[in-house]
Amino acid sequence: MDKFKINREKINIPEGAIERNKNFKKLKANYDDAVKPLYKKPLYKDKKAFLVILIILLLAYIISEVTDAESTEKNKNNGQDSVTSNTTINK
Repeated sequence: MDKFKINREKINIPEGAIERNKNFKKLKANYDDAVKPLYKKPLYKDKKAFLVILIILLLAYIISEVTDAESTEKNKNNGQDSVTSNTTINK
């Protein structure tokens, strides 16, 4: 029990210091800021945010399709070149 020390002496605080620190409006504002959610509406109900997310997803899909099409076209060209080179060597 030696770790803890309990002070039972009462400290006298002047009334001016108490009145100076009484600020219910500031306390209420801090409480309201802490309790309210960071956003008013969910993203899917906010038209602007929903459109931005939708455009980003569409661009990502289009870019992936274009790169996929280019890679399959490149693979087809590589395969045809190897076939034509093999036929010329065998003759």
